[in-house]
Amino acid sequence: MKKIVLICNISKVTKDISDFLSKTYRVIMFQFGSDWDLFKDLDSIDFIIVYLGSTSKDHMIMADKMLNDFNKRTITKKPIVLIGTAEEKQNYSYYCSAKESLHLLRPLLMEQIVEALDSNLSSGKIAFDTASTAKIAPPVKEVEAVVPSSTKRKALLVDDNGMALRALKGLLEGTYDITLANSTMSALSAIEKEKPDFVLLDYEMPIHNGKRALEIIRSNPTTKDIPVFFLTAVTDKKKIQEVVSLHPQGYFLKKNVGPNLITSIEEYFTKHDT
Repeated sequence: MKKIVLICNISKVTKDISDFLSKTYRVIMFQFGSDWDLFKDLDSIDFIIVYLGSTSKDHMIMADKMLNDFNKRTITKKPIVLIGTAEEKQNYSYYCSAKESLHLLRPLLMEQIVEALDSNLSSGKIAFDTASTAKIAPPVKEVEAVVPSSTKRKALLVDDNGMALRALKGLLEGTYDITLANSTMSALSAIEKEKPDFVLLDYEMPIHNGKRALEIIRSNPTTKDIPVFFLTAVTDKKKIQEVVSLHPQGYFLKKNVGPNLITSIEEYFTKHDT
């Protein structure tokens, strides 16, 4: 089992990432600014992940110090994998001299992180690259303007998996006003209260699954016209056919989710808005 260091702001999100990665790798978490004296066998590390979410200039400076100190203490330099938005990556490149071997664009699902790591490890693309001290551009502002709340569509995200909900919220919250629900019953309550412009619905949920949720939504005259898109890991042909027979506005697989999800949703509204 490959051994990795995860440098991050330790939080519920990064602990969830660590727990998920631990199914495939041996993970050692380090808070930004930690001292490597806490871990003696640095040469046994296969590669380093730096999670750039919720970081500032000070975090980048601490990351730079940690990575440079790591390289001084090891016989062989280790590949660095960044997980962050394009803006976070740009800030990293400005403040950190250690060049990354791979950048995974955030937000993304846990499964996508492991899939990308496995794919690049097996192909040999994760490998040490010579460090660069070049400052490619000034750092961008830490907070960027997004679409004003009053102009955003309201999205209701329904999934009993908390990690999946948080990842999906991270993907969509810059474009939509987000409401979360973790069951069919809480979703129906949220529809009545929030009046969402569309629903993103999981299939596999306890008590009432997504198919049953859509049946209830379609049977109510006040909710029957709300666009409903399925976002699920279910690939069973029979289940998909059952759902398609209820005429959802779309059916997306979680493993393929990304910015294209927003594109597909917006294409639907472009065609149907009057």
